[in-house]
Amino acid sequence: MEDQLLTGIRAGRSPERIERRPGRVAAVVGVVVIAAAACSVAGSPSVHPEASEQVAEFVDRNWAAIPDPQRSVLADRYLTWGEYEGAVLDTIACLRGQGIEVNGPYEMNDGRYLDYGYVGGPDDDQPCYAEHLSFVAQAWEIQQMPTGVELEEVTAAYAACLTEAGYPPPAGADLPALELFVFELFQTEGAVPAVDACVERYSNAHKITRLP
Repeated sequence: MEDQLLTGIRAGRSPERIERRPGRVAAVVGVVVIAAAACSVAGSPSVHPEASEQVAEFVDRNWAAIPDPQRSVLADRYLTWGEYEGAVLDTIACLRGQGIEVNGPYEMNDGRYLDYGYVGGPDDDQPCYAEHLSFVAQAWEIQQMPTGVELEEVTAAYAACLTEAGYPPPAGADLPALELFVFELFQTEGAVPAVDACVERYSNAHKITRLP
């Protein structure tokens, strides 16, 4: 029987997509996402001035469950790229310390996120991921989501890109409407390279589909 290559995005434990490829050992590719925000918790350092309310709420709500290695970088409710990358590298080091073969990290989503792959079962990285990256990844994702003016700019640019690709969306469409438009387009037209490029540049890069 052929082995399995499992791939998936670890943005809060997203489901894995399984592909069967002859002659390959089982491997899991996971993306780790992290976010940052603002507010304080008893006994924690002062809040970083750039911290966001959403990340602060997330950290405060989950503070009791956050492992110590992640508390140290989430205490000010703000993540720098170096802190995010450090958590990913700590996870990879943990996995390698257990004898698990790991590839990465890789940049994804227009350089906004990091991914890694490992040889093993779908949940073999869970202990290391839970200890070093699970809450950091979620916080980083929250921190990376566009808001306010940036959100408006991303929406306008996304719509313009689709129009230039030959598939203009409805006038005044907001982000959920653009995502629905693209979904229905894929259902009727199948893969369209020019549209795929727009999705990668705007929807995937900003994880628009995760916006409420």
